[in-house]
Amino acid sequence: MRTDCTGIRSRLIASLPPDLVDYVRRVRSLTTVPLILGFGISKQEHAHTVAQFVDGIAVGAALIRSMENDGLEGVKKLALELRAGCQR
Repeated sequence: MRTDCTGIRSRLIASLPPDLVDYVRRVRSLTTVPLILGFGISKQEHAHTVAQFVDGIAVGAALIRSMENDGLEGVKKLALELRAGCQR
């Protein structure tokens, strides 16, 4: 199970550990706090995939890259896309 730093990935599904959902279930059985996951989430479809089994997502590098490339409007656009991806 990968537990180190986050970063941008173009293909999130390929980089998900095969036992991730089971791992999240085990962790969830041990705590009542919300579970947040973040590892390369940079697109709406990434957020949608991960939001199916956790309570929230953590995004860092993609927002910084968006700020550097497109300024505050880019950050706002990406944040809205990621938020939409988290809707269940």
